[in-house]
Amino acid sequence: MPANLPPQYYELERQFNKESDISEKLRLAKELLALMPKHKGTDKLQAEMKAKISKLKQDLEGGGGKKHGAHHTEPHSHIEKEVPPR
Repeated sequence: MPANLPPQYYELERQFNKESDISEKLRLAKELLALMPKHKGTDKLQAEMKAKISKLKQDLEGGGGKKHGAHHTEPHSHIEKEVPPR
């Protein structure tokens, strides 16, 4: 389904792709999302832009890298299921 994006969107998108500063790129991504029309044809585009915004926020906060190694959690105590007598 076509997105019917305005010409301003494409201009901002070019700026977004050229930008290297993370904080400026985050600002442009938020503007792109605000400028994007909200309808069925832009659902996937909106989801992709929200994912980019989330990733840029993580990179800006410094938590951009993945942690390596085993995932350790505390074991949960096991509770036996009580079956009532028949």
